Amino acid sequence: MSHDYASKTNIVISCWNALDHTKVTVHSLFATVHHPYLLTIVDNGSIDGTGEYLQNLKLPDYCEKFTIISNQENKGAGAAINQGQEISKSYGIKYTCLCNNDLLFSDGWLQSLEDRMEADNNLGILGTLRPAVDTRHHIRNESAKYTVDNTPENYSIQQELNYFQGDYDFEETSKMIVLKNGGGIDILRCPPNAVVTCCALIRNSTSKKIGLFSDPQFKIYGSEDIDLSWRLEKSGFRCAILKEVYVHHFRHRSITDSKLDREKYLLENNIKFFNKWRNEIFSFLNDERKRGVDVLSNMSTEENPEYFFLRRIGEKVGLVAEYIKHYEHNSY
Repeated sequence: MSHDYASKTNIVISCWNALDHTKVTVHSLFATVHHPYLLTIVDNGSIDGTGEYLQNLKLPDYCEKFTIISNQENKGAGAAINQGQEISKSYGIKYTCLCNNDLLFSDGWLQSLEDRMEADNNLGILGTLRPAVDTRHHIRNESAKYTVDNTPENYSIQQELNYFQGDYDFEETSKMIVLKNGGGIDILRCPPNAVVTCCALIRNSTSKKIGLFSDPQFKIYGSEDIDLSWRLEKSGFRCAILKEVYVHHFRHRSITDSKLDREKYLLENNIKFFNKWRNEIFSFLNDERKRGVDVLSNMSTEENPEYFFLRRIGEKVGLVAEYIKHYEHNSY
């Protein structure tokens, strides 16, 4: 059923406790988007006052429709993604923007993502610059991820930002990071790469080929976003990072505040992912070796950030050893 909305995008934020970070995310969203949008917030069983906060939220004029989905328990990030996807489908909206609840947005971020998607119908998913291993910090000779990961754990939200930004405000920091990282757009190879869905715009029409955005077998946390990018590329869509937009990610605040056993769920879902994509991974690595790429080295060091996820599941599920056995058995 379609509705008469001017909005192109349904912004879907999934929450699980971490109320202070949710407030920062929502306030930043309201301050940086200046055109119509829909907003869906999925509360995954929070017990810290998140539900009351959402019920009393004062909406800006640009928010045409606000939907709260209140789960009685934590159904996981993937389930929240699919719930948001269903809302987008019910309203006939062109895009879904998946967002974590621990973000700080640069001004005009959504407009930039929509404009780029409008210019290329082959794009299935578009992410932003974020604190990643291949995002250079604006003033330090290190990655933005390294800076975030090495922020003292007892810092407040504002102290975290001050540590990351240095002597600059957030908008200045965002512009400097874009400049430092070259701007433009990066079209990813999937595999081995993927768009991380802490903040990512997805073309809703892709669901005709891929179905649900999140494979339900990935429970609670981990691998669902990598799987999404790989399925999109396999179905003929392109996956990309818009390096003209920076969105800051405070990194795993809901997981930390809710005391989730992150390593347990990562391991379980990495095993499921490897079992699902084993043939495609081995085929990719074989093709790389034909091209003269030292794939074993790439999976054991951080010198090639494109292999970040393969390195991670290599550590979790013994991918390197499995691949060596496969390669030796099928060498030619």
